Amino acid sequence: MDNKCNHLSNFMLCRRQKELEEKLIEEEVAKRVEELVAQRVEEELEKRKDEIEQEVLRRVEEAKRIMEKQMLEEMEKQRQVEMETQKKKEVKNDTNVVQQGIHGMVTSAKYLFAIL
Repeated sequence: MDNKCNHLSNFMLCRRQKELEEKLIEEEVAKRVEELVAQRVEEELEKRKDEIEQEVLRRVEEAKRIMEKQMLEEMEKQRQVEMETQKKKEVKNDTNVVQQGIHGMVTSAKYLFAIL
Protein backbone atom coordinates (compact mmCIF):
# COMPACT_ATOMS: atom_id res chain seq x y z
CA MET A 1 0.00 0.00 0.00
CA ASP A 2 2.80 2.39 0.84
CA ASN A 3 4.37 1.66 -2.53
CA LYS A 4 1.10 2.50 -4.22
CA CYS A 5 0.81 5.80 -2.31
CA ASN A 6 4.38 6.60 -3.11
CA HIS A 7 3.79 5.90 -6.75
CA LEU A 8 0.59 8.02 -6.77
CA SER A 9 2.35 10.83 -4.92
CA ASN A 10 5.23 10.79 -7.40
CA PHE A 11 2.78 10.74 -10.27
CA MET A 12 0.92 13.79 -8.85
CA LEU A 13 4.19 15.63 -8.25
CA CYS A 14 5.36 14.90 -11.78
CA ARG A 15 2.02 15.96 -13.19
CA ARG A 16 2.07 19.21 -11.17
CA GLN A 17 5.66 19.91 -12.22
CA LYS A 18 4.78 19.28 -15.85
CA GLU A 19 1.79 21.68 -15.58
CA LEU A 20 4.03 24.37 -14.06
CA GLU A 21 6.63 23.89 -16.79
CA GLU A 22 3.93 24.15 -19.48
CA LYS A 23 2.59 27.31 -17.87
CA LEU A 24 6.08 28.84 -17.76
CA ILE A 25 6.62 27.91 -21.40
CA GLU A 26 3.27 29.47 -22.38
CA GLU A 27 4.13 32.67 -20.50
CA GLU A 28 7.57 32.83 -22.12
CA VAL A 29 6.07 32.26 -25.57
CA ALA A 30 3.47 34.96 -24.96
CA LYS A 31 6.19 37.36 -23.78
CA ARG A 32 8.36 36.67 -26.83
CA VAL A 33 5.41 37.02 -29.21
CA GLU A 34 4.50 40.34 -27.58
CA GLU A 35 8.10 41.56 -27.90
CA LEU A 36 8.27 40.47 -31.55
CA VAL A 37 4.98 42.17 -32.37
CA ALA A 38 6.11 45.40 -30.67
CA GLN A 39 9.43 45.24 -32.54
CA ARG A 40 7.67 44.60 -35.85
CA VAL A 41 5.24 47.48 -35.28
CA GLU A 42 8.11 49.83 -34.47
CA GLU A 43 10.05 48.71 -37.55
CA GLU A 44 6.98 49.21 -39.75
CA LEU A 45 6.31 52.64 -38.28
CA GLU A 46 9.92 53.65 -38.82
CA LYS A 47 9.82 52.33 -42.36
CA ARG A 48 6.59 54.23 -43.11
CA LYS A 49 7.48 57.32 -41.06
CA ASP A 50 7.85 59.61 -44.09
CA GLU A 51 4.67 58.27 -45.66
CA ILE A 52 2.74 58.79 -42.41
CA GLU A 53 4.12 62.32 -42.00
CA GLN A 54 3.12 63.17 -45.57
CA GLU A 55 -0.40 61.86 -44.98
CA VAL A 56 -0.72 63.89 -41.78
CA LEU A 57 0.47 67.02 -43.59
CA ARG A 58 -1.95 66.37 -46.45
CA ARG A 59 -4.85 66.05 -44.04
CA VAL A 60 -3.82 69.21 -42.16
CA GLU A 61 -3.59 71.19 -45.41
CA GLU A 62 -6.98 69.88 -46.53
CA ALA A 63 -8.53 70.90 -43.20
CA LYS A 64 -6.93 74.35 -43.54
CA ARG A 65 -8.36 74.77 -47.05
CA ILE A 66 -11.82 73.78 -45.86
CA MET A 67 -11.66 76.16 -42.90
CA GLU A 68 -10.39 78.99 -45.10
CA LYS A 69 -13.19 78.41 -47.59
CA GLN A 70 -15.77 78.41 -44.79
CA MET A 71 -14.32 81.61 -43.33
CA LEU A 72 -14.39 83.34 -46.71
CA GLU A 73 -17.99 82.25 -47.27
CA GLU A 74 -18.96 83.54 -43.82
CA MET A 75 -17.19 86.85 -44.45
CA GLU A 76 -19.00 87.20 -47.78
CA LYS A 77 -22.34 86.54 -46.07
CA GLN A 78 -21.55 89.19 -43.46
CA ARG A 79 -20.53 91.65 -46.19
CA GLN A 80 -23.83 91.02 -48.01
CA VAL A 81 -25.80 91.58 -44.80
CA GLU A 82 -23.90 94.80 -44.15
CA MET A 83 -24.53 95.99 -47.71
CA GLU A 84 -28.25 95.24 -47.41
CA THR A 85 -28.37 97.04 -44.07
CA GLN A 86 -26.58 100.03 -45.62
CA LYS A 87 -29.00 100.06 -48.58
CA LYS A 88 -31.97 99.97 -46.20
CA LYS A 89 -30.49 102.92 -44.30
CA GLU A 90 -29.97 104.81 -47.57
CA VAL A 91 -33.54 104.07 -48.71
CA LYS A 92 -34.82 105.16 -45.30
CA ASN A 93 -32.76 108.37 -45.50
CA ASP A 94 -33.97 108.99 -49.06
CA THR A 95 -37.55 108.40 -47.93
CA ASN A 96 -37.07 110.85 -45.07
CA VAL A 97 -35.62 113.44 -47.45
CA VAL A 98 -38.54 112.99 -49.84
CA GLN A 99 -41.02 113.20 -46.97
CA GLN A 100 -39.32 116.35 -45.71
CA GLY A 101 -39.40 117.77 -49.22
CA ILE A 102 -43.09 116.97 -49.58
CA HIS A 103 -43.78 118.42 -46.15
CA GLY A 104 -41.90 121.55 -47.10
CA MET A 105 -43.84 121.83 -50.36
CA VAL A 106 -47.15 121.33 -48.54
CA THR A 107 -46.18 123.99 -46.03
CA SER A 108 -45.20 126.36 -48.83
CA ALA A 109 -48.46 125.64 -50.66
CA LYS A 110 -50.45 126.32 -47.51
CA TYR A 111 -48.60 129.58 -47.06
CA LEU A 112 -49.23 130.56 -50.67
CA PHE A 113 -52.92 129.68 -50.41
CA ALA A 114 -53.12 131.63 -47.15
CA ILE A 115 -51.68 134.70 -48.86
CA LEU A 116 -54.05 134.45 -51.79
